[in-house]
Amino acid sequence: MKQANDVSMSLGELGILKWLALQVLFVSMATVLEAAESPNPLLSSRIDAAFGVHQLQQRVQAEGGDNALHVVDHYLLSLNLSGSFHFSPYMALGMFLHLDEGLRTQTSLHSLDSRKNPVSGTQSGGAYTEFWLGPLIQVFWDPLQAEFGYAAIGWLDDNTRGDLKTTGGSSSGSLSMRLGSGWLLSLGANFPLYDIYRLVAKLEYRTRIYDARAGKALANGTEMPMQSIMPYLGVAFGF
Repeated sequence: MKQANDVSMSLGELGILKWLALQVLFVSMATVLEAAESPNPLLSSRIDAAFGVHQLQQRVQAEGGDNALHVVDHYLLSLNLSGSFHFSPYMALGMFLHLDEGLRTQTSLHSLDSRKNPVSGTQSGGAYTEFWLGPLIQVFWDPLQAEFGYAAIGWLDDNTRGDLKTTGGSSSGSLSMRLGSGWLLSLGANFPLYDIYRLVAKLEYRTRIYDARAGKALANGTEMPMQSIMPYLGVAFGF
């Protein structure tokens, strides 16, 4: 009888161990499946595409006059692309590309006619294109995000800056950015949109200095510092 009881207890303990082993196996499989369905931040990549639009108009109108004169018109469309690889749940490294297409005109006020309407004077301005390319660091604290980038390559093709001549007297060719002067910083947020897509809204600050044209320094050590702040709205998706 004592031997039978020992065997019975052994069989009961064996059943408990089997049950525990099955539970551990079940939980392990569920964890693996869940990890497979969820993006792994250590292995996920992300692509961002965002657009920014800027418009500025200034008008001059005399009191009692019927018409106004547009003295400043400035339009800008900016495209911001980036691709990054997440090496941690909170940070990613990648590359970014900026392409700005703008048009600005400026008209001087010559005088007022007999009806107090402004008469235009000389007009200047034209189209311009600015291009940036460089490395990018992204920081995430869902839903907040921040970006810090460096423009390793940057140039400005501006029809209105023919007055910036090189040491050789040339005013043709694009303006080139001084090495180490082009930086960007953006702060924003991203929100789930659909499946792997997220809506991105951010405010970006950029600073740079142009001091050469077509590879030659500007005359008399001339340089053109630039700063800009612009909002962007776009979409990001991971894979």
